Amino acid sequence: MRGLSARRIASTALCAAFLVGISGPAALAADSAGEHSRAAAPRASLPGADRLLAELDGLGDLSRLGELGSRLAPARDLATAVLTSDNGRLAPADAKRLGDAAEDALAEASAMIRSARSAQAASGVQRAADPASDALAAVQKAIEDLLKSLTSGDVGQVLPAVTGLVDGLLDLVNSLLKDDGLTSTPGTSASAATAGTLPAGASEGTASDAAAAAPAAPASAS
Repeated sequence: MRGLSARRIASTALCAAFLVGISGPAALAADSAGEHSRAAAPRASLPGADRLLAELDGLGDLSRLGELGSRLAPARDLATAVLTSDNGRLAPADAKRLGDAAEDALAEASAMIRSARSAQAASGVQRAADPASDALAAVQKAIEDLLKSLTSGDVGQVLPAVTGLVDGLLDLVNSLLKDDGLTSTPGTSASAATAGTLPAGASEGTASDAAAAAPAAPASAS
């Protein structure tokens, strides 16, 4: 009986070893194939991302707008990061870092505009409307909406939110280019002060270059 039991144990162990020898490589191969499939999966872009990125590129070098323009760069960076991400998904840490930078910079821009308006009022300039301040407030709201969409887990909310941010930035840059009260105020001045509006897909650099290339008016005869 003892000999029979030993033979049964040995036979069972042999079968188990045989099965492991067969299933082990197959399992490893399956895992390897799964990892390769995940690594090879293409990144998906948000619908219309290329068009929105082209509009952001059309803003050109924001530093041409002076100190105010430099405060808009973090907002553009946030929009660009979302549009170049995998289907509008950003890591929470990246979303917070970019969002905080954009919000802080726009808060500084808002303070700069308020200071410029106060200086204008002190010199007797009265304004019935303030399109630049309104456009800036719209961009701040768009960033708030975008950050909420990124943390909601609902990818469907990201596209309208980032579209709103891009549209808001275009409106804000146009408003700044048309606002002589800001472009001529120290601390907010823009080198593109001679530009009118920023056409869709064109940078303020184009307008500035065109203004520089314009012939100078002839001097009046004495």
